[in-house]
Amino acid sequence: MGYYISIERGIATVCARNNAQCVIEHTKSRGHAISLARDASKNGFDYVIAVGGDGTINEVAQGLL
Repeated sequence: MGYYISIERGIATVCARNNAQCVIEHTKSRGHAISLARDASKNGFDYVIAVGGDGTINEVAQGLL
């Protein structure tokens, strides 16, 4: 768990240094990353950062397309 907290802190730190809004979401089930990415795109976010394995990256890509 500590590893993920470290990644979250790193993302939040970089966003803060660049005056960028940062929202961190955790997936809750298979397919959830698709809807999170889709919502981010619809809500005008400029960037979506996916942290995870092949399945997570694939779902985020699907949601952004």
